[in-house]
Amino acid sequence: MKGQFSKLRIGYMIVLNGLHHLEHKDYTKYLLEDVLDHLIIVEGAVDATKGSASWSGKIPESFQNNGRSIDGTFEYLQDMKTKYENLHVITCDGFWSGKDEMINAAVEKTKEITKECFLWEIDSDEQWTKWKMDEIEYEMVAECADSVDIMFHHMMGHNLIAYGPNWGGNTCIRLWNWKGQSYKRHAPPILEGGNGKTINVHQRFIHYSYYFLKDIQFKSDWYYKDLNIINRWKNLQTNKNLPISIGEILPIYKNYNSFIYKIPNKIIELKWTRWIDVDENDSDVLKDIDILKIPNTDINNEYNFSTLFNIGRQLFKYRKNEIILSNYDKLYDYQIKIIKNGIDNLGMDHSVKIDNTYSENFDLVFINGNTIKSDDIENALKYRKDSGYIYISNYDKNENTVKLLINNYFLNEKFKEFFYIPCHNGACLIL
Repeated sequence: MKGQFSKLRIGYMIVLNGLHHLEHKDYTKYLLEDVLDHLIIVEGAVDATKGSASWSGKIPESFQNNGRSIDGTFEYLQDMKTKYENLHVITCDGFWSGKDEMINAAVEKTKEITKECFLWEIDSDEQWTKWKMDEIEYEMVAECADSVDIMFHHMMGHNLIAYGPNWGGNTCIRLWNWKGQSYKRHAPPILEGGNGKTINVHQRFIHYSYYFLKDIQFKSDWYYKDLNIINRWKNLQTNKNLPISIGEILPIYKNYNSFIYKIPNKIIELKWTRWIDVDENDSDVLKDIDILKIPNTDINNEYNFSTLFNIGRQLFKYRKNEIILSNYDKLYDYQIKIIKNGIDNLGMDHSVKIDNTYSENFDLVFINGNTIKSDDIENALKYRKDSGYIYISNYDKNENTVKLLINNYFLNEKFKEFFYIPCHNGACLIL
């Protein structure tokens, strides 16, 4: 079993011309070797005038050959089948009648393997880490849930991410505690009899749907005709004046309150156990990380003072000189204080570590806590880069105070314009 329970973890995927995604970061191999007990891939094009995805229309002839991929996807999967017994490839002679038929073909194969399992929908342009799947399954079992609604990071190119209530803030069901049901429809995915009790989780997967030029060309020909999105997307890749509205790339979404941001080059997301067990052998992996990210999860009682103190010291040890970033919003106040004590007892009450040695050019400063103090805002503005961000976790409870403090800070200076981007759970990203 690849998961932590005595139940199979099975993933299914439907794909057409997805070779670049299947090979991206050796992701298919990673799924087969480390993550899933079985991976079922259904390959081919659909007669998109039928089923729950009929809105998309008929796929252009230039993107398929009698319903089959033309980029080497089919050949890649046939080769992978000879190397991995837990890979199951399903194809069709001609076109599938619709995506509903494709995912139910995956269900029929699942029925041959087991009567029940953790069933994951994994689109070819979506990537997961094993530990996130472990955590989500654990939450599903703990909540006695039947399905899980999950958010994602929406990538718009290399180090470019869309964020907002429409792009980067929306969710999709990707996991079921499956017990033999077929699907009623693919979009959105619903089992026969319904999805049962659905929970939301904080973990996110990475969505690479606008990451590759090849996908942009396909979407331009099929979805966004006459919108010039190829040139818009190409210009975005070198745009230094971010953030910009998603509507500048996709004009049909011009009324969406979502923006595209530049993110740092290196991000590392580690479980608590990695922070606890880290040793000198990890130094080459962990040093000079732009973003050090602690998973948003409650720490149970086994994480005592010394453990939390050690986490703080490791955050300081392995960051780059100019950056500390940790998502503390799911921790208790006393746990945050202990971690910050571990960062050499230096720092603001509600934000990241500051000292005289590393006292400027922070890419991102976090301010957490129920009450925002003037010192918090002053230090955040003082120590961030000119283009740096400030993230305030309880902005909704302190909006007027925050704006007043920012205005007072620049009272005697040239006017500076700030953008306030609402985030989840009442937080705000200030640019």
